[in-house]
Amino acid sequence: MWKCKQCKTSTSVREGSCFARSHLAISQIMIIIYGFANDFPQKVISKETSLSAPTVIDWCNFCREVCSTYLEQHPVELGEFDEHGELVTVEMDETMFFHRMYHRGRAFGNRQWVFGMIERNSGKLFLTPVQARNEETLLPIVSRTILPGTLIVTDGWGSYRNIGRLDGGVYEHRTVIHQNYFVDPDDDSVHTQTIESVWMRSKKKLRRQCGTSMDLFPSYLQEFMWRERIKDKDPFVEFLLCILEQYLV
Repeated sequence: MWKCKQCKTSTSVREGSCFARSHLAISQIMIIIYGFANDFPQKVISKETSLSAPTVIDWCNFCREVCSTYLEQHPVELGEFDEHGELVTVEMDETMFFHRMYHRGRAFGNRQWVFGMIERNSGKLFLTPVQARNEETLLPIVSRTILPGTLIVTDGWGSYRNIGRLDGGVYEHRTVIHQNYFVDPDDDSVHTQTIESVWMRSKKKLRRQCGTSMDLFPSYLQEFMWRERIKDKDPFVEFLLCILEQYLV
């Protein structure tokens, strides 16, 4: 409680903040935030705070909303030229995520395609769920996300065949045919191994979050993107900065 001696009024220190509607102690909320930022299992957070699993889940969902809002407010642009004036290479690919594949059951009705792009040297990336892998779906995303002058490397999927002509031919496009090889024998820079590594890491993380509903899948994907963006920084500090930007604290 904050009290003003001059006007003789008082107000809660929570008022106007992200803590305003919660009945939890601020110390408990900070432990949840610290645990989420550092990617602690929810069971550990529940034990450290003496809170029920549903309460911790709700707060972790809130934390993912913070990550999602941050990404919306700071959209990524990929490619063009690096600080040395060299052409930036962006790899792109699509992959399938299965919601309940981690429960040993066959749940093919819950599958979700994800389209991804990553700058090879910087690691900047963009992932988004898509309903289809056709040209009409993928190429507008390329046009919105990748800057002109970028070198794009893909596999031989047919939806990529017109990338070199997209927006009047502003991109350079190279292809590796995975049926023949994973790295072009004539040019070892033509491969998609960087984005393939992203798929491995993202699926490993979502495997830990096997209780996720498909409705929450986009938020889990955005959490992964947020973590990738701040991976060389202190995650707790970065998350507090996100809250500071989005709420009165």
